[in-house]
Amino acid sequence: MSNVQERTVVYGPFDKAGKAQGEMQAIMQASVESVDLQFNAQHFYRDTRRGWLYFHASMRVGQDRGVIIALALRDKDAASGTYTVPSDDVVLLSYIREGNDPDSRIEYRATHGSIEFENHQPAERISGRFQFTTETVNGISYRAIGGRFDIVGMN
Repeated sequence: MSNVQERTVVYGPFDKAGKAQGEMQAIMQASVESVDLQFNAQHFYRDTRRGWLYFHASMRVGQDRGVIIALALRDKDAASGTYTVPSDDVVLLSYIREGNDPDSRIEYRATHGSIEFENHQPAERISGRFQFTTETVNGISYRAIGGRFDIVGMN
């Protein structure tokens, strides 16, 4: 993985519509809960800040602001292929839970996993599949299984 300064990512708007559109889905399994969360994104964000290809998708869960799956590849023009975690090519792969309190954000970074990535250049479209397992935070870790995304546009 890259150094701490490079891993600090400022996320785009959580629930504001941008120019990016598409779909992202996954089943999120918590290590301590018996019910899986069907992640089906409602909002999308994508940019190439810092020369990376960064994108995330979010959805509301109950009364909380919701959850986010965020990914960043080191090269803004990343080639189609399979990227593994950990690796220098994957700057970020995280599952984030966020309540209504600004201090309630908990980020669960992937410790291992993979992204099967397709870059449809010159069109502003990216798609692929992913799966990952996160670090443990406050006694909880997550597994993303059957993840897939297809995003068009750039913020």
